[in-house]
Amino acid sequence: MSDPVDVASMTKEERIQSAVALARNLTARISLRRAALKFNVAYTTVRNRLHGRKPNKEAHENQRHLSKAQSAVILDWCQYKANMAQPLTRNGLRAKVNELSGKTPSDTWIRRFLREHKSSIEAAKGRGLDPKRAQAFNPATVHSHFELLGKVLASYDIPQHNCYNVDEKGIQLGGGRKNLPTQFIFGKGSRDRYAMRSDSLVLVTLIEAVCADGSAVPPGFILPKGEMKDWSDIPGVGW
Repeated sequence: MSDPVDVASMTKEERIQSAVALARNLTARISLRRAALKFNVAYTTVRNRLHGRKPNKEAHENQRHLSKAQSAVILDWCQYKANMAQPLTRNGLRAKVNELSGKTPSDTWIRRFLREHKSSIEAAKGRGLDPKRAQAFNPATVHSHFELLGKVLASYDIPQHNCYNVDEKGIQLGGGRKNLPTQFIFGKGSRDRYAMRSDSLVLVTLIEAVCADGSAVPPGFILPKGEMKDWSDIPGVGW
């Protein structure tokens, strides 16, 4: 006696295939209707499969803009461009699909593609990243930097309290955009949603430094060219 089948744990396609196999098994002597009922699928579905009808996804494969392999390429390309701070917009995705398949997808197709692959990619607003910084925005450069830093610290026996990390933040006078208004396509869950842009703005630069031992020095300001009195009335900058 065969072991009982756990129908609840099976996918729909697995249930259909099992029902078809049972109906084809002459020794089982089970009708199409009973086979369909046993695996909780429609009778017409089992009947159509027995007559050679393909699943809907396979039947319409030639009508799709992208094959499975091409979709995988597009997904990889979206994530690669996002990692390089050059994420695709919806129009960029449309152009890439056209380049790959020769077909121009509609806005509805783009929305459906993003929804279908929401576990891998998503559309979201990006944060501006200067092109000069983007040149060093890769794991190899970062790893090389810290490897060289470690060698210098060890070679000269530099104590921890003499190691500082400095960062800066540009503040646009009068306020400005926090994020880019255009939505780009990034890897799902990515926190580093950068998109290269080059701005020509008047900025006040805030400098901060933190020591490796946890202490910090007071922040400093780098002001645009001009007399100090020109900036003294700006909240948070003037004294």
